[in-house]
Amino acid sequence: MALTRKLLKGMGLTEEQMDTIIEAHTDTVDGLKSDIARYKADAEKLPGVQAELETLKAKGDDGWKDKHDKVKKEFDDYKREQLQKETKSAKEAAYRELLKSAGISEKRIDAVLKVTDLTSVELEDGKIKNAAAQVHQGRVGGLRCYHQAEGRGHQRSARKQRRRYEPGRHLQNQGRV
Repeated sequence: MALTRKLLKGMGLTEEQMDTIIEAHTDTVDGLKSDIARYKADAEKLPGVQAELETLKAKGDDGWKDKHDKVKKEFDDYKREQLQKETKSAKEAAYRELLKSAGISEKRIDAVLKVTDLTSVELEDGKIKNAAAQVHQGRVGGLRCYHQAEGRGHQRSARKQRRRYEPGRHLQNQGRV
């Protein structure tokens, strides 16, 4: 049954009341018509979306798991590499301080660090573990350390120490042995 002016006049409504009711009814019907048009457009898109969904299901995960694992591995490798760099830098700084405290001159420290294997060095609270024992024994970085108070104030490599102070060497140089 349609809402018409004749029906409203039969109910005994005034012209002003009929206009208000017709206007409200028209707004409601227009809103419903726009909803219907939108739903029809969505319904027309549904077969295309359904086909796309089926295609994606058929593809599987499209290798996303492998891609994720690869990126995660690269990231973990990068983190490990950065940690190794930081550790090496910290070990080098601590070893540099140990060499300074052992009395090795500044210009020799870089040369010693180049030939020193820092992988065996262990850090404890930012300092080299057992550093005091190494300095006390007089051996740091393969060098025999001389403190200013103990001697000449410089160091020689262990090999030069042996060669220089080898017993009977002076006799070999003179051809007596």
